[in-house]
Amino acid sequence: MNKENKNLNEVQNSALNIADVSSRTLRNNRGMVVFSREFLTEHPTEDFLKAVFSNFFPVAMENDHTFYMYDKIKMYGYSQHFREISEGEVTPEYEILMVQDENGVRFDKMVERS
Repeated sequence: MNKENKNLNEVQNSALNIADVSSRTLRNNRGMVVFSREFLTEHPTEDFLKAVFSNFFPVAMENDHTFYMYDKIKMYGYSQHFREISEGEVTPEYEILMVQDENGVRFDKMVERS
C-alpha cells in the first residue's frame, strides 16, 4: 500500500471512529448489547448502522419477549471497546453511546451497565 492510500485509509477510519485492531484478537472482549426492535426496524440509517457494526461484531442474537411481542433484541458479540473477560464470567451488558451532530451520527463509546 503506497503512502497516499495509507493516509486515505487512516482518514476514513478516523472519520468513522474505527480502531485499527486487525492484528489483535478479540476472543476475550465479549459482551452483550440490547437494541429496541423499533429502533432497529424504524430508524436504521446507514450512518447509524455503520457506526454500530464497525465497533461491535455480533455472533448471536436472542429475542427478549414481552407480553405483546418481541420488544428487544439482545446481541452477543465482540468489540475492541469491551473489557476482557475470563472463561466462565457472566457476559457483561453494554450500552452503545452515539453522537449526532451536523456531520451525522457517529460512535462515541461503550459503557458497561451494572
